Amino acid sequence: MYNTYKQRYYNEHLHIPESFYHTPKVFMIRLLKQGSRFLSAAYNYTEATDGPDTGPYRQGQFKVRCFKSGDRICAVAEVPTPSAPTQCRMIGFSMKKDGTEPVYRTAELNCDGAYCLCGWTEDHIHVNIADIGCDLAAIEEAMIQTLKDNSGVASGIPARNPDTLSAVI
Repeated sequence: MYNTYKQRYYNEHLHIPESFYHTPKVFMIRLLKQGSRFLSAAYNYTEATDGPDTGPYRQGQFKVRCFKSGDRICAVAEVPTPSAPTQCRMIGFSMKKDGTEPVYRTAELNCDGAYCLCGWTEDHIHVNIADIGCDLAAIEEAMIQTLKDNSGVASGIPARNPDTLSAVI
């Protein structure tokens, strides 16, 4: 039986972060160039009801904001409103310009109806960073801050080799 809750969870907590961490530069280039089209395709691919890329999501349900902060390239994606705990309201991506030190953040709905800022490491370790309430502007500001300074998860996480990434692009 098809379970949309499990599919969305899989997408936001496994598929998207693994794709991002596998080739951060490629992922970020596509996100920067295609924005909401890229994310709606990613959601539809894993949550399809009739086959790949035929799911219920539309580009207008996603908003992507990209920015630079020092030597980091960052993107915050507002995704469709979650319908169950652990689903995301926002997803954040950040990396150094050379493709190293990728960071993946989520704003996840908790059981109380508020959101928690979380992180997923390259080794797929989940970290609860902070409770961030329900206000969309405050959620976005918390997300932006943690992406800018790579905060919230202990440093020392191994970065990918930029030479390997350059070969892919």
